[in-house]
Amino acid sequence: MKSATARQLRRPAPSGFLLDVVEGLSAEQKTLKAKYFYDAAGSALFEQITELPEYYPTRTELAILQERANEIVQHIPTWAAFVEFGSGLSFALMSTLLMLMIRENLLT
Repeated sequence: MKSATARQLRRPAPSGFLLDVVEGLSAEQKTLKAKYFYDAAGSALFEQITELPEYYPTRTELAILQERANEIVQHIPTWAAFVEFGSGLSFALMSTLLMLMIRENLLT
C-alpha cells in the first residue's frame, strides 16, 4: 500500500459541485446539472436565460397557453390539483389558474 504525501493529506477531496462543473463544462455539449439552479442566484440566472432569443420554451409555452387557454381549462376537472416543479416565476401556472378562476366565476 502506498502512503499519502503531506500535500495529498492537506488537499481536501473535490466537492461534488466542482466535479459536476468540470465534467459538464469539459463536455463537447456544455451542461450544468439543473439542481444547481435552485438557489436564489441560480433562479435569477435561469430567469435571465429564459429571456434570451435562443431560449424559446418559455415563450412558446406562454403563447400556447394564451392562444388555447379556454380550450385547455375545459379539460381540467374541477377536482384537479396542480403540481409544478421548478416553475420559476410561475407565469404559465398563473395564466392557467387565472383561466380556471374565470371558468369557475371566482373573479369579481
